[in-house]
Amino acid sequence: MLGGFSHSIVAVSTLALASCIAAQPRTLDETTNPPLPETATYNWKKAIAEWMKGAFVESSSLRSVMITDPVAIDLAVAATWMVCVEVDARAKGGDYMGPRRFALGFLTTRSRASVLDPNSKMVTSVTPLFPPTDGQIPATECDRPSLHWRPWPDWARAAEQPKTKKT
Repeated sequence: MLGGFSHSIVAVSTLALASCIAAQPRTLDETTNPPLPETATYNWKKAIAEWMKGAFVESSSLRSVMITDPVAIDLAVAATWMVCVEVDARAKGGDYMGPRRFALGFLTTRSRASVLDPNSKMVTSVTPLFPPTDGQIPATECDRPSLHWRPWPDWARAAEQPKTKKT
């Protein structure tokens, strides 16, 4: 009987240790979460504005648009960065629905520009993971108190092509 009891203790101890190890957060660094590239190479606000224009039936009627800065995340989703957007959109009947939040993910990966040249420049690629996609970030992640929200009244202009100057 004592042998069975010791096996139970070992099993419980192993499970407790495993849960402690699994609960340790992953270190977020440039290897696990490469930063979003500067606007010159990838404009994340433009990507979000283009999604908004396609996601809402009457995107021109969006009001009270708010946005957060990108934050590194470590969730059970593919995204490595999250930006939250809050909008008050018009429903099909014409009334406004009240503020709705959307968590928008970005998957960033770093690789060499040339696989054949180990000295080639490291480049960051970005894949937007916006709703509706598999593995999207739950909107409740936008309720984090650490997020810095700010108004984004000119969001529609972010999706426009830059105007070329005539000479």
